[in-house]
Amino acid sequence: MLKKFIYLVAVLLVFSCNEKEILRLPFEVTKNIFCADLYDNDYRWIPGIDVILIGNKIDSIEIVYNVEYLKKGINDHDMFPEREIDSLLSRKLYEKHKDKNWLEVPDSIYYSIWGSKKVLKNIYCRSSFIVGRSYDVVLSENEVKNIKNKIDKSKYKVFDEFLNEVSSFEIESFKVFNKKSKDTFYCHTYKDEKNKFHFSTMIQFKHND
Repeated sequence: MLKKFIYLVAVLLVFSCNEKEILRLPFEVTKNIFCADLYDNDYRWIPGIDVILIGNKIDSIEIVYNVEYLKKGINDHDMFPEREIDSLLSRKLYEKHKDKNWLEVPDSIYYSIWGSKKVLKNIYCRSSFIVGRSYDVVLSENEVKNIKNKIDKSKYKVFDEFLNEVSSFEIESFKVFNKKSKDTFYCHTYKDEKNKFHFSTMIQFKHND
């Protein structure tokens, strides 16, 4: 019995060591992760967009990774399984939820429409690599207006507004440099069409990150 217990503990330790913790912070990112790591941490593919996005939303924080394919052996038929919604139930569910945030749709409904997690993981995670990450959080209007003043200047350097194509929703844009990791994050504050205030950051990965 003791040997069996020790074996089970060892197996759990192996799996816990293999599963990568993915940071959910605005100016910190987990390096050297792959699409499969995202699926192992309950991220999911976001349908209806021309690029491949794998995201996760917990409470008011939404994290989205941009995934690209290594070109060899990948075609449009593989990239967009939403073209293959065959069952009547799946089509009805899709019509009901197509205008919602797919990261907020319950798992049971999402996977009934798009197929199992295993199938989607195989489609999107083979021959792919991560090229960027975005972080978005809903805050109060006062928090958004004072966000730059709340950034820890001992850890991060804040740059003035960078040139960007300004939208009617955007309030402010600036850059943050992580002094330890040497990563640069492009930051925005904005108000959405529902009058909610957001703070978002984005980082592009080098291919060897």
